[in-house]
Amino acid sequence: DDTYMKIMDRMSSLVDVHVSYVEPMEVIQFNPLKQQSNTMSRLEHNFEVDSLWKPAGPRVLSLFIFLSDVNNDDADQGGNGGLGFSYLDWLSIKPKKGMAVLWPNVRSDDLWQLDPLTKFEYFPLQDKGGDDINVHFGAMSHIRLYNYTDAYLRGCV
Repeated sequence: DDTYMKIMDRMSSLVDVHVSYVEPMEVIQFNPLKQQSNTMSRLEHNFEVDSLWKPAGPRVLSLFIFLSDVNNDDADQGGNGGLGFSYLDWLSIKPKKGMAVLWPNVRSDDLWQLDPLTKFEYFPLQDKGGDDINVHFGAMSHIRLYNYTDAYLRGCV
């Protein structure tokens, strides 16, 4: 689809790599009625140890795009449906449609080593009650050290 390719091209130009280094986007749905508190609010990291020996190499960068707004109070600092980095002084990002967050998964001095500071979590949506269900969407993609598309076509991912 043309829109998808424009987004992929924009992501690759943002970090100055060829689009073949970018993994396909994964669209994520956040729904307060379907969330489990133990699955949505936990620290995650996009570094995959088992990818170190594969041809595309490690995920060096991650990009998350908010695809919809969340009805938050102005006082809310991102805790409702946002994205947070607890090891970066509790940095939290409030969802806003079209906003993108880019972060490294590896250390700047060694692209083969995990950056422990960039563990992140998705903050669960708070059900505000009433008829209006606050469902929102996001998209996650990763930039690999080497050509991901070629490795994928050869079955090496």
